[in-house]
Amino acid sequence: MAKFENSVEVDARSVDGSVVQPVDAKSVVEIGEFEGERSPAGWQPPDWGFVSVCDENCELAG
Repeated sequence: MAKFENSVEVDARSVDGSVVQPVDAKSVVEIGEFEGERSPAGWQPPDWGFVSVCDENCELAG
């Protein structure tokens, strides 16, 4: 089984200059074990320059 976590902090600014407190969001996707994984011929993940970090102890902050 694998668990993938994504987190973001949004620091929004209004056009009139007012400041809103930053907002945090997280998502977690858990993938169970399965057999028969097949990638389509010629397919590769997009190279979007994301940083991938593996942490065996992913947990949501509550």
